[in-house]
Amino acid sequence: MSKKIKRKTMYDKSLAEIFIFSGLDVFVILSIVAVIVFTMLLIYRRDIEVLKVMAFVMIAIPIVSYGFPLVSLFKVYQQQNTLGIYWKDRNDNKLCESDRDWFLDYIRGGFVICHRNYIKKIVLHDKYESYTGSGGIRETVYYLIFEDINGKKHKIKFSSTSEMRKFNKWYNSKKIQNINEVKI
Repeated sequence: MSKKIKRKTMYDKSLAEIFIFSGLDVFVILSIVAVIVFTMLLIYRRDIEVLKVMAFVMIAIPIVSYGFPLVSLFKVYQQQNTLGIYWKDRNDNKLCESDRDWFLDYIRGGFVICHRNYIKKIVLHDKYESYTGSGGIRETVYYLIFEDINGKKHKIKFSSTSEMRKFNKWYNSKKIQNINEVKI
């Protein structure tokens, strides 16, 4: 009696799960730092001002950690309403990531979800490098600006080469599929 266990991927999650997961790491880190700082403050200084600051920070932590994911979620809802195609209705789970209609990636403290039919054309695809600090640490950021089906421009900022390659692989497989459809 061997049962195949299906491995879950990020594509199997609902929008709510994606939203919660994308901000969770920042939330946990900020919460741990806040607990350490407030423990130190309470040990060395016990007054009402510490409690006021602690209350403010406890309110600010969820706002800070889920700010970018909230913006990302708003963009997905806007995209779904424009297309009339919804994340929950996708049925391409058995395809590899580059062949799916939806692109999903966790980037820069949030997430990006984009449907193939939403992108009309890529307007700008650029790489920006800057040197920071005395150690000469180089930061590479990739910018992608695309025009949607309504003619509105959107910017996606990738912080690594692997994120950019993943998007390029997904987007270029669309072009290959369209070429194959025309030839047949």
